[in-house]
Amino acid sequence: RRADEVWVAVALMSYDGLHFILNNLKSACRQNYLIGIDLPTDPDALSILNELQLKNDLNVRIHTNKESFHPKLYLIRSKNKFTGFVGSANCTNGGLFNNVELTTLVTDQAVCIQLTKWFEHYFMAGMPLTTKFIEQYETEYLKRKERKKKDEKSAKKEKKTLTQEMDATFSEKNKFIKVLKEYRKEDDYQEV
Repeated sequence: RRADEVWVAVALMSYDGLHFILNNLKSACRQNYLIGIDLPTDPDALSILNELQLKNDLNVRIHTNKESFHPKLYLIRSKNKFTGFVGSANCTNGGLFNNVELTTLVTDQAVCIQLTKWFEHYFMAGMPLTTKFIEQYETEYLKRKERKKKDEKSAKKEKKTLTQEMDATFSEKNKFIKVLKEYRKEDDYQEV
């Protein structure tokens, strides 16, 4: 709540992730967002940002270049001091609260300034967020969300199968070790 300015560059943003950020900023905070759409970013989050950019000191762009946009950067300026967080956490409930993620705290001011320059470079290459874009994007988003659900279901099934296979392997290994331990107790083994 003490931030004077924030920069957020993420591959994926959800409605809940955006609300977490917005609820933790003071109203006078300048906000800069660069959001990817390679992963299914929530159009509701984009709609909120679109509305806010018309009313507040908020800048938002969408990364639409050919390469996949996959950063997770959260940079905060409070007065003249920068603090950065760089890692694997997207701006979602999973990324911010539930998933196993890795994020590094950056307090070196020179590094933070380089991060703002990195942000500005990609921000300038991004496309402005518009109502027309959101309307077009929303149709494709719903299809992508369904595919994502199927992919997650498939991944869960594969993890379950792998766990069962691993449990079976450990069970066989434990049986083999038990047989070896029994064999060691026999007189024939003692002679060798």
